[in-house]
Amino acid sequence: VREVIAGTVTANVILINKRITRASAMLNPLELALILLNTLTPFLEKSIIIFYKLYKINYIYTRRYYSIFMQGF
Repeated sequence: VREVIAGTVTANVILINKRITRASAMLNPLELALILLNTLTPFLEKSIIIFYKLYKINYIYTRRYYSIFMQGF
């Protein structure tokens, strides 16, 4: 059972991570949290931690790439 749950959480996190990567420039953390709630309701406690870490990583990278991109002009 644990493997199945872990696999589901991993799949959902990958899915969310793709959505965040696409959307992090446009969405604020509240909207991202709502995506999380819609996608991962059964696994909330662990998922919020994972989600938050991924969001922070994505946010840092998005900011970094955006600033590099803007310096190009």
